[in-house]
Amino acid sequence: DLLKFMRDQVPNVWHGNYFMVQTLLQSALVVLEKWQRITEELTTVAWVDDWKKGENGEKYEDELLTNTMRRIEEVLKLRAIHVQLVLLLSKKELQDMGADKIWEPFATFDPTHPLLYSANTTGAWEKAVQEFHRRVETQDSRVAVKLRNALSTSATSSFMLLQVFQRFKDIIKRPTTTQELSAERDSLMVVMDEMVTGFKQTFEAKQNTTIGIGTQKQSKEIRQILWARQLKFPIEQILHTAKCLLADLPKMEKFTELANKLCSDIDKYEKECFHAWQGNVHTLMQDAEEPIVIQMSGSLLTSREGKMIVTFNEKFTEIIGEVRQLLAMGFHIPQDVQVFAAKCYKFHRQSLMIRQLACWYNSTDTQILKCHKLILSDLAHQFESAVAPSSKEKKRITWNSLNDADLYCAKLSKIQGSFQAENRRLRKAHVEMEEKCIILMNVDLLKNADKWKVTLKEV
Repeated sequence: DLLKFMRDQVPNVWHGNYFMVQTLLQSALVVLEKWQRITEELTTVAWVDDWKKGENGEKYEDELLTNTMRRIEEVLKLRAIHVQLVLLLSKKELQDMGADKIWEPFATFDPTHPLLYSANTTGAWEKAVQEFHRRVETQDSRVAVKLRNALSTSATSSFMLLQVFQRFKDIIKRPTTTQELSAERDSLMVVMDEMVTGFKQTFEAKQNTTIGIGTQKQSKEIRQILWARQLKFPIEQILHTAKCLLADLPKMEKFTELANKLCSDIDKYEKECFHAWQGNVHTLMQDAEEPIVIQMSGSLLTSREGKMIVTFNEKFTEIIGEVRQLLAMGFHIPQDVQVFAAKCYKFHRQSLMIRQLACWYNSTDTQILKCHKLILSDLAHQFESAVAPSSKEKKRITWNSLNDADLYCAKLSKIQGSFQAENRRLRKAHVEMEEKCIILMNVDLLKNADKWKVTLKEV
């Protein structure tokens, strides 16, 4: 069913939009790889005892799944070569090589769809792939010349040179093109070595400083982890490109050792920063003198000079964001820290609601007309009494009593709603009375005495 669904999602492998087909096939590979990983885990971990009895202890391997994944990878490679040819060659050169008929060898697979592997069609598939490469081979020398020109244009910038190699990596890997571009590949090896050496020097110079990326609200350790990730990403990209295009060069072994050692050092640095962050959070959780711990048992609101003040520590929000970031980056967060972050999130959710109420209350002076203050005084007093209970009420609403805080917020919201509705009604009546008074002032009593009486009655 999974393979049939994949076939339905990609109806035209050869002539469909390349980027759409590429996205769909890469997504299919991710799903199939996950399926394969799950079956392997089940037969080697979860069901290991029962599986050993029935299958001689060998892990389960689905040949159809493995061959289908290999087929998808082949299709992606063939499409990539074709697209790179189209980018490099002119329209006339494409016509000369018969680019419009390049997919003819695969015509026999249209009825059964080329993505669906079958042992019966393996020979025909291999023959079609060989014919495709034979047709492309006629243009390898011309492609090498085009690539050499593109590489010479980008030679002034290391990153631009690397981008050209990455963009056309599938066609550069072809034997003839690889041989034609041997000098350019040697130059790329030198450039890559210089780039990785530069990253190594940057890392060694700055790893013991307070360097980092991100916002100032984030802790130093999180900013250092983000900096390390940012530094490591291009190194991994360079190493991947080198393994793909330069594996046969004599300097490759030394270069690989250098890049892997640097990645390993950055990983170690990341772990050290993470353990430091984890230690700081544990200290924060356990130290009774810390403001954040004190505020957890403190009141939700205080009042100062007639204004409502929300006693919310922004450190709650920082911890929530940092835990989410670290989880997204693949770090294992201890259970007690996750529980603490979940509690902080509840505080954060409550604070948003209470801040809205406090903001409204603190700005009521600008929303109420002076002549209405006496009329609204009862509702205002009711709201103030709910915000700050009298000394007779022993129960105090704190951040630790979240259930009570929910009821507290609901009570305040209800009073706020009544207050706003009454204020809107009064303001509307006030505007209408203003309009009527203006009409009265413009009425001639001698000529329109009846109109005066009617309008006055409405007022």
